[in-house]
Amino acid sequence: MITFRALTRRLVPRQLGRRLQWSAALGLSLAIGLFGAWTIQEQTVQAMASIEAQATAVARNVAMACVTPILNDKLDVIDELAFQSASLPQVLDIRVADRQGQVLSHMARAPGQQPRALFDSTRVVLSLPTEGGIQSQHDAAQARVVAWHPVMAGSVLGWVRLEYSTSTLEAMRRRIWTTTLVASLVAGLVSAAVMTLLMRRPLRAIGQARDFAVDLARNDGQQLEVVDGPEETMALGMALNQASTRLQQQRLAVEAGMANLRRKEAALADTNEQLGTIFALSPDGLVSFDSDGTITFANQAFCRITGVAEELILNRPTEVLDAHLRMHAAEPTQFPGLAHYFRAAASHTASIDDAPDAAAPAPANRPRLTLARPRLQVLELVGRQGHSPTVNRLLYVRDVTHESEVDRMKSEFLATAAHELRTPMTSIHASIELMQSDRIKPERRGQLLDMAARQSNNMISIINELLNLSRIEARGGEDFNYEIADLRELVAQAVGDFVTPTGRTEPSLSGLEGACPVRVDRGKLLQVIRNLMSNAFKYSREGQVWVRLLSRTDARGRQIGFQVQDQGIGMTPEQSARVFERFYRADTSGHVPGTGLGMSIVQQIVQLMGGSIDFDSRHGVGTTVSIWLPAADAPPAASAGG
Repeated sequence: MITFRALTRRLVPRQLGRRLQWSAALGLSLAIGLFGAWTIQEQTVQAMASIEAQATAVARNVAMACVTPILNDKLDVIDELAFQSASLPQVLDIRVADRQGQVLSHMARAPGQQPRALFDSTRVVLSLPTEGGIQSQHDAAQARVVAWHPVMAGSVLGWVRLEYSTSTLEAMRRRIWTTTLVASLVAGLVSAAVMTLLMRRPLRAIGQARDFAVDLARNDGQQLEVVDGPEETMALGMALNQASTRLQQQRLAVEAGMANLRRKEAALADTNEQLGTIFALSPDGLVSFDSDGTITFANQAFCRITGVAEELILNRPTEVLDAHLRMHAAEPTQFPGLAHYFRAAASHTASIDDAPDAAAPAPANRPRLTLARPRLQVLELVGRQGHSPTVNRLLYVRDVTHESEVDRMKSEFLATAAHELRTPMTSIHASIELMQSDRIKPERRGQLLDMAARQSNNMISIINELLNLSRIEARGGEDFNYEIADLRELVAQAVGDFVTPTGRTEPSLSGLEGACPVRVDRGKLLQVIRNLMSNAFKYSREGQVWVRLLSRTDARGRQIGFQVQDQGIGMTPEQSARVFERFYRADTSGHVPGTGLGMSIVQQIVQLMGGSIDFDSRHGVGTTVSIWLPAADAPPAASAGG
């Protein structure tokens, strides 16, 4: 199979040489042909003039010889004169006519034959020339010249009409054309041969230059040997050497640039891979827009947070995303559109630029959006303006629902704690002010001291429970002292140590017999039992309180627990759903003392010991709280302590 390079090497010099040969031959042949055509033209004009002169001379001689015969009416003499003239080789036809154009004598001769007389009818009248004198006309179609000459004897006695052949002219033209063609062919061949001899060395140099140019892509700066020859080929060789040197330099520069580009491409690919992984794993949403406002990228976190499918917004204008967010917003009419968040970020950036020492606003002060779908959540939206046409703007979306809830709970906790502490503090402060008065009677002073002491105890109880809850949340189960204990023994101890309110029946203990081993912190579990029994008596003015030991087996294994049941005021389903909230109290009348932290502490302790709580309450019927702990012979489901 012939490659392009091999084909180029074969054809280029050969084609160039042939073209030069053909060009020289064609040019010289064309020049000779043009010269031959000019020669024919000039020779034809001169020959035609000579033929016309000959025809006119013959017609004049006949006209002069016919003067006397016409005057004497000697027609036989006229015929003799016409016959003699028609015997000339080039004469084809001769007619002698009177002044009216009636033919007196008519002789004609075919080529190669003798003249013969023709008898024209008396009715045949020649069309005489319109102007007097000698005239000749060239009839190219019939290869003849027609000459007219008057027969004069003071006046016109008649006319001689002579048709003279121009066949010699055509023969001359053919000879000239034949000579010209032969000369052109010979000149073309000679010029091609001479051109071949003259161009052999330049063509060889051009061929070498061509081969060198073809191989420039493979050589490493080699130089072409420039031999003596025409200036053009030498200049071509030197130019190719310069091109080879520059090409080698450029090749080295390109290779270095390509290596640098490959390194940068690899680094960019690593960066893109890292960014793609970060965007894919980021819990926060990211959306990019180009300079036309079209959405070019949205990570999975954004689609998961907002509930908007990627195919619904990708390669769509910003207004499409605005419509989806407005549709999902908790208050659609209050949604200002994404442009608002970019303006807010721009104004914040401008303010920082104007005052570099100013502190950045807290995240809570950033623009937020509350969505009602796919679930109730609070989003923090931050827009950033870029300079790239493909990433002209970037929207950062963070789910701050938990933070907002924590902030709300913290605010409520602080407000509730302050309220709970202010109530006993107010009583204590009022008691102290009253006791400072001299008008207070001693017995009244004692009552005030008792009230101050009770309120102080309440305040200490609140503070202790707050500290206890805070320590449990901060340290988890790190300060728990776990041991294998008998749950029945612990429950019996707590029931026996519990001080039953005056007038109430002591709690009833029943349930499992024998040992009930559990892995717990003894002190923390006793605190749980006492809290539950205290709540049972506080929220039941009358009726019995039962404490039962229980056992069950489920997917987590065997569990041992106890249950505290009362016949108190109970709770509605709405109240039961909030029973483990801090400072929440179902009784808002204020008649039942308490902080509303007991059940929160119970929940924290039980969960840290790997247990669970079942809470069942019916309004007006009573409440049952069941605590379940993994049996010591089974591993705990979840344990936070050591």
